[in-house]
Amino acid sequence: MKDYNDERHKVSFFTPQASLLEGDILINKNGTVQKIYKYKAKDLENLTDNALIVYRNLLNNVFKRLEGGFIVNFEAQRSIKKDYTLRETEYDVFNLIEKERYESFINSNFFINQYYFSISKKIPSKTESKLKSFFIDEVGFRDDINSFIEQFKKEIAELEGLCKDLFLDFEALNPGEIYTYLHSTVSDNNNPVKVPNIPAYICNYIADRDMINGFDSKIGDKYFRCITFNDTPLYTDINMLEGLTKLGIEFRWCTRYCILDKFEANAKLEKQRRIAWGQRYSIFESLKSRFTGTEPRITNPDAELEANMLQVEIQELSNNNLSEGYYTITLILYGDTKEELERKVRIVNKFFIDKEFITIIEKINNSEAFLGSIPGNIYNNQRQSLLHSLHFSHLIPCSEVWEGNKINKHLNDEALFLAKTKGTTAFYFNLHVKDLGHTMIVGKSGAGKSVLLGAITLNFMKYKNSKVIYFDKGGSQRILCYALNGIFSDIGKDKMSFQPFEKINDPFNRKKAMLFLEELLELNNIMITPEIQNSLWETLTSMANNPKELRTFTTLETTFSGDSKVKLLFKDYTLTGSQGELFDGSNNPLKETRLQVFEMAKISENPKGIALVLSYLFNEIEEGLTGEPTLIILDECWKFLDNPRFANKIKEWLKVLRKSNATVVFATQELQDIEKSTISDTLISQTATRIFLPNRDILDDIDIYKKFGLNQTEIHNLSEAKPKKEYFLKNSEGARMFDLDLKEQGLNFLTKSEKEEQELGKEIYEKVGGGNLFTKEWKKIMRLNKGKKEEE
Repeated sequence: MKDYNDERHKVSFFTPQASLLEGDILINKNGTVQKIYKYKAKDLENLTDNALIVYRNLLNNVFKRLEGGFIVNFEAQRSIKKDYTLRETEYDVFNLIEKERYESFINSNFFINQYYFSISKKIPSKTESKLKSFFIDEVGFRDDINSFIEQFKKEIAELEGLCKDLFLDFEALNPGEIYTYLHSTVSDNNNPVKVPNIPAYICNYIADRDMINGFDSKIGDKYFRCITFNDTPLYTDINMLEGLTKLGIEFRWCTRYCILDKFEANAKLEKQRRIAWGQRYSIFESLKSRFTGTEPRITNPDAELEANMLQVEIQELSNNNLSEGYYTITLILYGDTKEELERKVRIVNKFFIDKEFITIIEKINNSEAFLGSIPGNIYNNQRQSLLHSLHFSHLIPCSEVWEGNKINKHLNDEALFLAKTKGTTAFYFNLHVKDLGHTMIVGKSGAGKSVLLGAITLNFMKYKNSKVIYFDKGGSQRILCYALNGIFSDIGKDKMSFQPFEKINDPFNRKKAMLFLEELLELNNIMITPEIQNSLWETLTSMANNPKELRTFTTLETTFSGDSKVKLLFKDYTLTGSQGELFDGSNNPLKETRLQVFEMAKISENPKGIALVLSYLFNEIEEGLTGEPTLIILDECWKFLDNPRFANKIKEWLKVLRKSNATVVFATQELQDIEKSTISDTLISQTATRIFLPNRDILDDIDIYKKFGLNQTEIHNLSEAKPKKEYFLKNSEGARMFDLDLKEQGLNFLTKSEKEEQELGKEIYEKVGGGNLFTKEWKKIMRLNKGKKEEE
């Protein structure tokens, strides 16, 4: 205890960092230079066994290149996440559901993991002897130090490149981040630290808490306990400690690896091998062999196995396939009370026991272990446990639950919504990967697809000036549409008639109308000849001079004087024909609104009609794009675009929408529908994000799912996922199973789509209108219905 209670009792005495040179290179009191990085680990949970082996080898490739004298530190800091900002909009339905999500978040103790990597190197003894003079009088000594630092920077440049490929993000800390991180390792007050205006020794500046040593060690106001690895299992696997990052406990997981040069490592391994080899026989067998001259009988086969394994290790070392070093792994737990701390210690120690690690719950050595966890401290809590780099790569924090992106950088706003995932990690749901947001959603009927689409719609409306156009089937979004003050239109059932020629007085729109008519002819198997094209263009040009209300199909049929088959076809699209109610309108039924839902069930019974309706509406949507965030959801009805002409059109359309800040979501029940589609290649290549719903029968379609980017592990997980609860999202940034975690109000507004519920919604809408008045009335009725059910 004396070491920490005399004049040197402050933690600053044992904190190695002295000064910061060249922005991000630290020079330390213990004769080392150091550079610190932050990184974001990949989510390895969904990788196949072969992919994990490849990743392990890539990690080993980093360490095996480092020569003796290098020291690496990995640290994972797990802390409670408290940064959920309650957002409000003009829509009460959003505010109700957002408040439920906020309360769930606050009460659930979600955690965040932050990862740091530090690399240090010992300054040669000749230069180190001058280190004291460097701080006192720089004249004559800076050249030596600068020369060493330049060499250090060259040596770690390749390592930086390798690590950038290994992790999602890998960046050197800036000065402010360096001070903040180092402060977090020596204090119970984990807050941002500013770089001092007046230069000061870093160790004195950041160490703002005293440490009390003993069986009840404290740093500042918090008790702490260190758990140190004493030995590892004989066989380990990549990512075997990843479960630590799912525990509902705050901690620091610190790993230090002091790399030996090849000569020293070889000597130590050879010594261990000879000892193990000599332990194959008992003393009795050895004496018996010496006196009788007979071959001794092996009584300790484990020793022979160990000796043979060490021989292989020596060979791999000589072939530069691995490096050797001394490792120290310490987990530091904190608690406001002794009882809280001991509870955490029991949970973590049980985790290690289950993994067959031999650990020490530090007591007398507790403060020594804490000091040894400070990155750059190479002397405290030294362990003489030799470990090769391949084995070491299994024991570092190299994987974490992918939590998505808190900020949608493309929209420059927060993530679409917050969901839950396994363990105690929150998941930030986004459609966008960089600037591409086109998404594919695949799920069997009854698995929760419409609920997810509703959640996406609701939360997209929080973005400033955003707009949603939803092509629905079955009225699944009727209630939500009314609550968001949107317009719900049942095409083919409601009195709704489009006017495709309304704007043909403009030459550009006249060309679009020409393309519309050509699509009409192709859908009806009429070959388009130059003569027909000329007649169509002359007719449109003539109609362009008419008043807007006379630019109709009736006028087109009357004016057209070309091919009789074409004229007869046009008659079918006038008010006297079967398609007239849809296309012979004299005013545009599309209204200015932030949410427009088109119910497509009725029109879906008319394949020719729906294809033209979609073509017309897509043109109108494209024309209305202003660069503000726009979401277009196609639930099933995209299949009616499945013909060669639309295949090319939709490919170009998706590119145009992307440039105009519009996102398209394609939803379907069957992957086979997409696979067989003429637009399958376009859908696969143009969708950045894919979301798959649980499917018990997925193994019957395993080849198709693989074609759409899922591996064997992900397919297996989907087969066991819970319908109406779990969803699997995958894009180029990661993959994660998540849960919408809907509460009472979320269920009331996102899951009500039965026929009688829709009829009730229509009655309320006709009575009070949409928006917040509808929300208030619907909420009241849902509460009354809930009370009745509870009474029953």
